[in-house]
Amino acid sequence: MALKNSGGNSNSTLYILKIKTKDATGKVVDPFFQVSAKEDGKWVVTEDTFKSVSGKLTKVETRVGEYEGEQILSANIWLKDGDEAYLVDLKYTMLSRSIINSLLNLEDFDQEIEISLYTNKKGYASASVRAGGQLVDWKFGLDELPKPEKVKFKGKEMSDFTKVDSFFQEEIKSLGERVASSENGEGRGGGGSGADDGDRGVAAAKVAGDGEEEDEPLF
Repeated sequence: MALKNSGGNSNSTLYILKIKTKDATGKVVDPFFQVSAKEDGKWVVTEDTFKSVSGKLTKVETRVGEYEGEQILSANIWLKDGDEAYLVDLKYTMLSRSIINSLLNLEDFDQEIEISLYTNKKGYASASVRAGGQLVDWKFGLDELPKPEKVKFKGKEMSDFTKVDSFFQEEIKSLGERVASSENGEGRGGGGSGADDGDRGVAAAKVAGDGEEEDEPLF
């Protein structure tokens, strides 16, 4: 089963997954994947929640959206497992940067990829990526990444991660090209995402403009 810790099952073959670290009341909880599925022609959030998702990586793409007038950068990760396909929406947060940094280290796209969410021993939301059952390390150490800039916002000093996220966007484009040229990638006519063009386009548009921030930055 590609989605683990399920509270139910939907009848759609394409699912949109978003990382959440708070419940509906705003209370901080263990991280989980929120799932949206297509029902009666509309995308709706289901009651199902999952701790991990797995499948073969078939597509990686960058996205640029807008939220309250600000540009929002993100990445879409497409996984396929049998008749089911998953669009994992990764906006830049602590968890998503960690996941992306590990995905960038992948070389064999024929292996099953598993992305898991958990709370670490220090109580922080964390994520891991496994390929063929083996843990995948980050490609870039903190000393190899651009440094966030300190800026003033409403009288308080905050970190601006624009340069960090722009760096990852370029690396994701490179990863996307490698995936597309692999046997599983859409560019080679492989397994593809498992969804038709209409569903892919609507799903990508659905996740592009949401500017919700779920957790503190990692870097």
